[in-house]
Amino acid sequence: AYLAMHDFSLYRIQSIAIRYIAGFGGIHWVDMEQYALQAYPLIEQEDDVIAHMNADHQETMRHYCQHFRQHESLNVTMLGIDCDGFDVRADEKVLRFDFALPVTDAQQARVALVEMAKVAKS
Repeated sequence: AYLAMHDFSLYRIQSIAIRYIAGFGGIHWVDMEQYALQAYPLIEQEDDVIAHMNADHQETMRHYCQHFRQHESLNVTMLGIDCDGFDVRADEKVLRFDFALPVTDAQQARVALVEMAKVAKS
């Protein structure tokens, strides 16, 4: 929808150096290795996690919606998962669920999802 607007564009910025200026003399260079996000294994496993959740855990996702977002849903579909959480389409609404801690792979995501399920079903 945004791209259809007459004056909207997307740009990708590839930084080569970053200078942090905080004011009152708080100025320093930022190390690019510390600044740039590193690829994480979950991105390669995302489709498998989503397929598994949508095929085998519909009821659990409904519990997530009820407990964490107070949203009663008949139809739920996991849309995406990343290191910080996941998105679920609950009927016609898209809901975001955050993990307590970042996850880096499918096993950590599984642990986080199971912990959330325990809380949601209690």
